[in-house]
This record gives sequence, C-alpha cells and structure tokens, in this order.
Amino acid sequence: MRKTKTIQILSQFSKDEMKKFQLFLNSPFHNKNEKVIKLFGFLFKQYPDFPEKEVSKEKAYKIIYDNGKFDSQKFRLLTSDFFKRLEAFIIHQQLDKDDSLKGRLLLEKYSEFGLLNIFLEQRKSYDKKIAKLSIPSEAKYFNEFRVEEETYEIHSMKKAPESTNNLQNLVNGLDRYFLLLKLKYSCELINRKSILSEEYDFSFLEAIIEYLRENNNRQDTAVNLYFNILLLVRDWNVREFDFLKDEIPNHFKAFTKRELRDMYVFLINFCIRKSNLGQSKYLRELFELYKTLLENEILIESNYMHLYDFKNIATVAIRLGELYWVEEFTNKYSNLINSELKESAIAFNLARVAFYKADYRLALRNLAGVEFSDVYYELGARTLFIKIYYELDDYDLYLAQAHSFNMALSRKKNLSKYQKQIYQNFLLFTKRLLKIKLGDKRKNISKWIDEIANTKEIADRNWLEEKAEELR
Repeated sequence: MRKTKTIQILSQFSKDEMKKFQLFLNSPFHNKNEKVIKLFGFLFKQYPDFPEKEVSKEKAYKIIYDNGKFDSQKFRLLTSDFFKRLEAFIIHQQLDKDDSLKGRLLLEKYSEFGLLNIFLEQRKSYDKKIAKLSIPSEAKYFNEFRVEEETYEIHSMKKAPESTNNLQNLVNGLDRYFLLLKLKYSCELINRKSILSEEYDFSFLEAIIEYLRENNNRQDTAVNLYFNILLLVRDWNVREFDFLKDEIPNHFKAFTKRELRDMYVFLINFCIRKSNLGQSKYLRELFELYKTLLENEILIESNYMHLYDFKNIATVAIRLGELYWVEEFTNKYSNLINSELKESAIAFNLARVAFYKADYRLALRNLAGVEFSDVYYELGARTLFIKIYYELDDYDLYLAQAHSFNMALSRKKNLSKYQKQIYQNFLLFTKRLLKIKLGDKRKNISKWIDEIANTKEIADRNWLEEKAEELR
C-alpha cells in the first residue's frame, strides 16, 4: 500500500490537515461509509512514515472487517471510495483558501438564478474584498474578466441598459488577461530558448510589442513590468534592466512572492549573461539582487528555499570574495532546503569556501560529498575540480578530469550550445594556462590574456583572468 496514490498524498499532509481530513470524513454530508472512517483510523496510526510492513492491505482489511478473510475486490472498492473522499477534501481545502474563487462562484449562482439585486449587492462586496487580497495577477485579471462576464450576462438576461457599458469593461478585462499571460509566457519561452536547445513559435508577438509601444501608458503595472521584462530577455538592453531594478521594488505589495520571484529570475539571468561576457560590475549587481530577495523573504516559500537558489547565491558571493557572508548564509538557510540533494548543496558550498581560502585538500574532501544526479551541481563540481587541480599543479589529474568533463558535456543533449561552449572554453584556457604555469615557455601569456578578454562565451572568466595575470 505504501506506493499507492493515497499514501503518497497523505504523507505530504501536515498534522493539521490530517485532523481536518478526519473531521471531514466524520461529517455525514461528506461521507456516509463507516469503513472509510476505519481505513482512515488505520492509516492515521502509521502517519507520517507509513512503514511498508505496517500498511499492508491484509493488515488494513483485518482491522476494518473484523479479521475477515481478505477480499481483494471488496478492499479495492473501499480504497477507491476512500480516494474519492480524499480528493473531495483537497478540493474543499483549496476552495476554502481561495476567497476570490468563492465569491466568483457565488456570483455565478446568483446570475444563474437571475437575482439581479442580490447579484449587484454581492458584486460590490466582492470588489471590495478582492482589492484587499494578495493573489497572483493572472488570477486577479481572470477573476475580473469572469465577474464582468457574469455581470454582462445577468444584465442582458434582465434587458438592463447597463449591459452596454459593462460590455466594454468585459472586453478590456479580457485584453488585460490575455496580454499579461502572453507576455509572461513569451518571456519564459525566450529565456528557455537561450538555455535549452529548443525552438518555439512566437505567434503575433511582434504585433503585440508594437501595440504596447504605442499604448504602454494605458497599461497597468503588471502588464507594463512584463512588457519591459520581455524587451529585456529579447534584446538584453541595460535600459530595461535599470528600469526594472528600480521599479519592481515599488510594487512589492501588489504581487505575490511567487510573482516577484518569477520577475527577478529574468533580472538575475541578465546579470549572469553580462558577467559571463566580461562586464564584471554585474556580478555585484547580481549579489545586490539576491540580498534584496533574501531581505524580503521572496525566495522562501512555505518555509523552504529552492536548491538552486541556495547554490547560486553562494556562487555569486564567493566570486566576490564574500566568504564570511557565505558561511553565515549556509548556516542560516541550509535547514530550509527540502531536497534529497541537501547534503550535496551544503558540501558544495563548503568546498567552494575552502577553495577560495586556498585549503584545496579540504575542498576536495567536501567535493566528495557532492552527487552528480543534478546537472547544475555536476557542472559546478566539475569546474571546481578543474580549478583545484590547476592550483595544485597536478597536470595528470587535470587531464583526466578535463577529459571526463568534456565527455559529460557531449552527452548532455538538453544543454544549449551556449552553455556547452562556455565550459568548453573554460577547459581550453585552463589547459593553456596550466602548461605555461608548469614551464612551457613557448606559450605567450599576453596572447592568452587577450584571447580570454576577447572570448565572449566563457565560464568563470574572472578566475581565469586572475590566474592569467599571475603568470604575466
């Protein structure tokens, strides 16, 4: 039973949710099957770990059916009924949390009944409540559109003159909803195209850009911000970056944490791209963005921090020499990582701190705790191995690791050409620099310094330039 959908879902429930589910099942309105309640009681005793030996079908059946002979068909019907009640509870809980949806469903029912006066009274109350709620912009726009649609429908049904004015509001609401989603997901498509080897269809996006250029002063905050984000990821202009960096914080209260995080991802990618192209000031810009996100708890959702955020923040701080800050950050936020790779994440951060403290043996010991099951941790760890063997003047281990790294890059079909190229160039230059470091006088270090500076696509540029200058 442990691998069933039911137990997979229940294992994610909090204690409070389990208690509420128990009350839900004990309500005759939601459940009239006593056996379902007994099955819950059996499972509740095994929550939250649900040990394999303790949650067998046979044990559950004996308790529920008073030691009766196991009947697979009867038990299957019971578990099916239980699962239906479980899904009904989840829907009930989700609806209970969504005041905007509850209000809109009430309006839809009053419209269906044709109760115009009650509908209009509820509409006023709904509009006031929605204005105070913190909900995602797309949900807000969709709700506004649907409410205007219901308002139009009931006015039309009652032949009320207000339906003419309301129709314009309905169309405007539909436009806002469409524009926001079109811009938002187009930004994501463009971003993915630059990272992964995938092509996408951007139907009539240019027409929308032209329309917004001419009418941008008529758009609200969310549409305006995503329009500028679209221009940022499409053209990589500093103008949009500076605008967004200053403007988004002015509207923190207007957006949910998830929306703000999604917006900042594009600013973060801009800084990374500029930094990789040799514009080192954007590394500091990136660090300041991360500190803003941490200070406002935008990266923390349900008391958890994403594994990649934990890695990337530490990476930037280390490259800036903020080693003490990284150690404090790791200690403060490591408990918020909810991932099988938590220990890898901590080990990787500590390995990098040790590396920049020139304790290369400790760095290698910490790297031994990093799993390669995640592509980005693998790339980071392999890069660090290369840098350690460079610092240790170990040409043989460098060659072995570089060969392994190149083979890994060639096997990763989902990495974009850009990502593969920056790591291949990194390997190329570290090999040339290590040869010079080990005494190859035929190589002209000034030539390689110029080549590093003129190579646009390269990982860890700052470290390479620093090592090259040491050999001048």
